[in-house]
Amino acid sequence: DNTVSVCGYEQGITNAVIPETITPFSPYDNTTYDVTAIGDAAFDFCESLKSVTIENGVTTIGNFAFRDCGYLTSVTIGNGVATIGEGAFDGCVALTSVTMGNGVNIIGEAAFYSCYNLKHVICLAEEPPAFSGNYVFEDTPINKALEVPCKALEDYQKSSWANYFPTINCDEQSSLNAVAGQETEISVYPNPIEANGNAV
Repeated sequence: DNTVSVCGYEQGITNAVIPETITPFSPYDNTTYDVTAIGDAAFDFCESLKSVTIENGVTTIGNFAFRDCGYLTSVTIGNGVATIGEGAFDGCVALTSVTMGNGVNIIGEAAFYSCYNLKHVICLAEEPPAFSGNYVFEDTPINKALEVPCKALEDYQKSSWANYFPTINCDEQSSLNAVAGQETEISVYPNPIEANGNAV
């Protein structure tokens, strides 16, 4: 199984890009591994983090993955992500914008709880993602705006999304544009190098 999950990060990271694949920096292993998940609490309390871009290979953002990243301002979630876990961005008080790809179908309880400065959310899913619990966008600004595909506008307006977003707009030009970021040092699990008995 050539898949791994992100489980940690390099101290001081500011702009994280979670890639679709990684190749270990090791003379013992040049296998390319698919990055399929961000583990529970992987970036928990990362105070240096300012932006996150999750590429399309990731399917799951774990519970509390980015909880209390107090300086995080923008998040771009790729089309491969289907599940955003419980409390994934809870307490990201500086977060102002979130773009979700078209694959999201479940968002966990309190995923964006206490994001006090959240102003703009784009969700490209053509069916409104389900909320698996309460408080998903609780304690966020009342005047924040949601942008969705035009063909799905009425469905969002009739869904539980409308409880959190008094303003729901549509724009056919919306798309998921990659955000350039620095080379990202992340830790993955299982560690392919350790798994081969050659830890570095």
